[in-house]
Amino acid sequence: FLMPPIRVRPNVHIKCGDDGVSSGNCQVFGGSVQVDATDLMGETMAARNVTFEGLTFADTKKYSIWGTKEGNITFIDCAFKKNRFAEAPVLADYYKPEEQSSMLEMTFIDCIFDDNRYFGKPAYPAIITSNGIQNKIVVANSFFTNNDMIFNNTDSDKISFLIESSGPLELYDNCFQDNLVGVANVASYSENSPISLNNYGENTNGNKCLFLASFEQQRQYENFSPRCFIFDSDFCTALVTPAPSTAPSAAPTPIGSLSPTVSAAPSITPTVSAVPSTEPTAAPSTTPTSTPSISPAPSSAPSISPSSNPTVTPVPTASPSVSTSPSHAPTVPATEVPTIAPPSDDEGDGEISACSMMTNMNAMLLTVVVMTLMNM
Repeated sequence: FLMPPIRVRPNVHIKCGDDGVSSGNCQVFGGSVQVDATDLMGETMAARNVTFEGLTFADTKKYSIWGTKEGNITFIDCAFKKNRFAEAPVLADYYKPEEQSSMLEMTFIDCIFDDNRYFGKPAYPAIITSNGIQNKIVVANSFFTNNDMIFNNTDSDKISFLIESSGPLELYDNCFQDNLVGVANVASYSENSPISLNNYGENTNGNKCLFLASFEQQRQYENFSPRCFIFDSDFCTALVTPAPSTAPSAAPTPIGSLSPTVSAAPSITPTVSAVPSTEPTAAPSTTPTSTPSISPAPSSAPSISPSSNPTVTPVPTASPSVSTSPSHAPTVPATEVPTIAPPSDDEGDGEISACSMMTNMNAMLLTVVVMTLMNM
């Protein structure tokens, strides 16, 4: 339990627990003034940017909320219950004629008004009362149920409401169910028409207007002939289960993002598009990639060793290219012609037979002929 009064200061945010939800069972119980937004106790600063979340206000002896200062006070997921001896559970009573543009605004979002009852004169005949044109009331997605505003009310056919406003009034997505009211669920005494959208009612009709009675001119008030608004929603949007207050830490990823993208192949798979940088210049063949080149004839004739007969080189299997012929026929250097020298004394009698000389000469001639044929 929170001990009243809670004095309002600028930029104050009071909530039940870490989450600020009414299920936390944070109650402000009893007392004459539970939330004090007046300057009666010396707090003169404006009540700007003040928020209450998840609190339950019950059994006040005078006011659950009392505001007489400029500012804006918001109640989110709060409950106002069992206020049966209050002058006004909620009273917005700011008045400063020298500053007509200033205003006190009270906003109720996702709130519940349950089991409240009219105490009798001099109490105000409504749960929420806006007293003057400088007091604005906004109620959205809230639920009014089991409230009795004709109990102990001797003038219920004239003054008996759930909300009574003399200033700007806006009502969105609210539900009114099983309430006892005399004139209408809501009364507006302002030259500016109230704003009403998606409000639902069940077993809560007033005797004068089903939903809202709007007195926009003095004549309407004197003749008690308000402009009536009806409920404009077929179901109670305030009972629709809201989305979770806290989103999952990681929302499910769309399936598409988990599937491999067609345009991006896995990094470890060879890329199909990686073809050789150059195409083969010719179609493949069964022959070796390079044919053996036939070496050109030597630029000079092989040396003829005097110690042995020259070896006749076999003719190549492939005819040599004509273009590889040397520019001039090879000549046998004179130094390579064998010299016939007389043998030394150690080799015998030193005579060389005529037959041996002829044999050597014939070998030389044969070598020259072969070389000439190879260079043709």
